[in-house]
Amino acid sequence: MLSLKRLMLLLLCACSNLLAHAQIGDYLNAEDFYARTKQVNQFIRRFNGEETLRGQRLLPTDRNYHGDRLRKRFLPQLIDQQNKQVADQLQAFGERVLDANDPQFLDFYNPNWFAEVRTMVDYQGKQMPMTFFLTLEEVNGGWKWVIDRINFAPYDKLFNMNHAPKKFLNPMSHELYFMPLEKAMNHPENLEDYIQKGYQPNTLTVFLADMKRGLLKFERVSQVNLHFFQVKGWYFQVSEINRAGKNAGWLMTNLVQADQPTKEKLKAYIQEQE
Repeated sequence: MLSLKRLMLLLLCACSNLLAHAQIGDYLNAEDFYARTKQVNQFIRRFNGEETLRGQRLLPTDRNYHGDRLRKRFLPQLIDQQNKQVADQLQAFGERVLDANDPQFLDFYNPNWFAEVRTMVDYQGKQMPMTFFLTLEEVNGGWKWVIDRINFAPYDKLFNMNHAPKKFLNPMSHELYFMPLEKAMNHPENLEDYIQKGYQPNTLTVFLADMKRGLLKFERVSQVNLHFFQVKGWYFQVSEINRAGKNAGWLMTNLVQADQPTKEKLKAYIQEQE
């Protein structure tokens, strides 16, 4: 008698096979289906040369595993060839990635990449965009995606911590039973003036509170971008491109030569833009 776990695995494999055949039928071209990079994990495997051109996984003992010849074949398929900025950088990028003395590979568990997830939310009855930034976190011997920060326009305008305070509580307020505090609290527009120096509000806390109070409701994911900083001297973005033909799926949509200081500036720019 099959265990429940084994039965679920068999059902999952059967569903995957049915989906694959359905997709091939939809594209009406098996070559296009095999060529497109259908998953992010497949992008990483192809970048590293860990599967064949037909999508068969390679074992580390296989002579083609991490082989330059295979990786050279894959690299042009992993960029958005219709994006001139990316296409123009491919040769220099390829030379760095395939450097015989220091070849570059991607690692799913390397912390130098993160996900940018653009979404739509309902905020107090109004449809608005919100961007989540997620990173991988190790837990109980496994890994999970966790929300690291968010960008949300109403929260950006909620606090004003970067100005010189003009209002204050008199140092003798304690002798007045802190009665001046009542006056201060009646003017919320000046609340930041009464907060200790150096404090920075955590918008994730505001997000959690609004979700729990029902002021904010998640609607849908509208776009996913993955930002990789793992290759020495380079940064690239991976996004899903849905179109006919072989050059489709998860592809590099931005490719920039960048030293470490430039990478730090790029990270800040990506995470702080509205």
